[in-house]
Amino acid sequence: MSRENLREKLEQIELKARAKAIDPDNTPKLLIQIPEFNLLQREVETFWMDALDNLPVIAPDPIKRSILISTLSGLSPESYLRAINHGLDLYDRKQLDTWDIRQVTTPFGKLAGLLTDNYQEPRVRAILIRLRAALSTDPNIARGIDSVLSGEAKRGLDEQRAAFSKMPNEVPPVIMLEKTESTMPQRKEEDHNLNLDASLPKRGETESGGFDHGLVSTVKSKMNGWPWVVSAAALIVIVALVLKRRV
Repeated sequence: MSRENLREKLEQIELKARAKAIDPDNTPKLLIQIPEFNLLQREVETFWMDALDNLPVIAPDPIKRSILISTLSGLSPESYLRAINHGLDLYDRKQLDTWDIRQVTTPFGKLAGLLTDNYQEPRVRAILIRLRAALSTDPNIARGIDSVLSGEAKRGLDEQRAAFSKMPNEVPPVIMLEKTESTMPQRKEEDHNLNLDASLPKRGETESGGFDHGLVSTVKSKMNGWPWVVSAAALIVIVALVLKRRV
């Protein structure tokens, strides 16, 4: 897909999102109500890397950027991991800002539980530790990531799956990554001497910030319906609780 064609599609989706009063920044999951967005998601495997590399050119304004990054939820699990790492590379080079990387690391739909379910997978742990180091200035982010690294978030998500066992569409599917031969990453300076027990939120505790994508607090709360699914299972969504909305 050419960049010009992609820009045109983003423009069409933005117009329809405005007509439906959908805010792609804060409720990207609602974009699935737009057929053109769903079609773009099905094509995302063919353009995601070029799109991230040229985000300011293809999507020069915040709304289009949010729409474009949201299409990453249509990737395969393996491609999604590559997209996260690539997004972090761009963030390190200051080509993506904190809002962009929050969205890159916030899948919804079928990928909502991917990182939480695969918290023991070396590639996932490496991503978590890398993100924790990159955004280490905020302790709330560290707490959220620690909860996944410890398996606490996974236990909470499985509790919700059990509670919704008769309504499988109300919880994210379990997608397990293929095991790799690589060894677990060693926890060095970037791990900041994780104190997992001390850093975990208490059961039922909520974070401040007003964004609806809280991981640990949402997993442990009594929630209901697909909007909970999108928010509860995504691993790095804790970032959304503490980052201010881009102006």
